[in-house]
Amino acid sequence: MLDEFVGMIVAGVAVTATTIAAAVISHKKKTKTKKNTTPKFNENGFDVNGKDAAEQYKSYYIAELEALDKKLYTVKKRMDESDFESACILIRKSLEKAIKLYLEHWDGYYEGNNLYSLIDECEEYFDKEFISKLHSARMHCNDAVHDSGEEKTYNQIYFCYKVLEEMIGEIKDFTS
Repeated sequence: MLDEFVGMIVAGVAVTATTIAAAVISHKKKTKTKKNTTPKFNENGFDVNGKDAAEQYKSYYIAELEALDKKLYTVKKRMDESDFESACILIRKSLEKAIKLYLEHWDGYYEGNNLYSLIDECEEYFDKEFISKLHSARMHCNDAVHDSGEEKTYNQIYFCYKVLEEMIGEIKDFTS
């Protein structure tokens, strides 16, 4: 629609400011907006009614965070018991859940159907270093999930734990 109006302007056809504004607004709706920065949403991604792009209230994310915190506690217990396989499986599942929550909040949806593609969807929100950490944690945990037989060390699992903790922190940032 915007292209039509630009063409009209070039052709010398009179176009009102209202018509141009409507075209710009229409164009913006088609463009993926980063982090709900439209005037409809505040800096935490919630509108005046307290809903986000996924039509969820903050209380939904707080409840989901409580569940993720419990899993984080269980992961730490498994690590302390040297049950690294169980810890990896819980980390991977929790990481996937946390990323889905994050993308749902800011975009209203997510397209990825596996952890790899979900992490890639986060590239517009996180720096390359954090994306790299997410992929490293995913690869460490994949070994346990896919039963590769590769033994993991406490330090490798602890790294994955800290990445999950950081991802959960990203959700806490918009719910506080």
